[in-house]
Amino acid sequence: GRVNFCPSCVKSDMKTVKTAVWREAWSFGWYVICETHKTKICSLGLSLIRSTEHRATQACRIVVDQEYQQAIAASISLNRSKSEVASAALLSRLDSEIVNLALLLQRRIIVLVACEERIAGPELAVIHDLFSLALRSHVHYVEPRPFCFQIAKKITGRDFSIERKEFKGAGNIFLAHIEIKEPYPRLLALAIISFLLGLPGAKRRWARVSILLGYMGM
Repeated sequence: GRVNFCPSCVKSDMKTVKTAVWREAWSFGWYVICETHKTKICSLGLSLIRSTEHRATQACRIVVDQEYQQAIAASISLNRSKSEVASAALLSRLDSEIVNLALLLQRRIIVLVACEERIAGPELAVIHDLFSLALRSHVHYVEPRPFCFQIAKKITGRDFSIERKEFKGAGNIFLAHIEIKEPYPRLLALAIISFLLGLPGAKRRWARVSILLGYMGM
């Protein structure tokens, strides 16, 4: 399964208890942004880790490495050209809008899961179906890559999409999201669904996302 964590929570834990304290929320597929720090959840990328102690050690190592990489990036950024600075600023604005869109739906889900099933069940079922649709698998060169994965690749340069070899027998087409261990595609899916469901403020934010994606050639 997915092994995710909030780097800001881990950094705080390292200062207080010297290791990472695992949170239950990190295991939820829809939990992609830390509600405490408003930072994006990260992935260990190790689906077979079972020991919480081992997970904590790996998470601490990743956080230390991230801080080192950020320090290097900060020193390099002093020599960036104006176009590189402008591109970085554009990505930062886009990232902020997408995070806030995803937060709208994540908070809605938190409210729903605390309600009785007869009240929240139908809406949660719709969200699950849209989530499965946004992160569906596809057959390379036969079906287009789902829009969510197109955006993810444009922003990160990484291809998170799940490909099927056969066009027929695609009964698991909408189960691909289970295979996605990285949080970023799921974050994008939440942002898109937030707009599709018409959550308060989502339309305005998605309009800004569309403009920023246009600047990037999408």
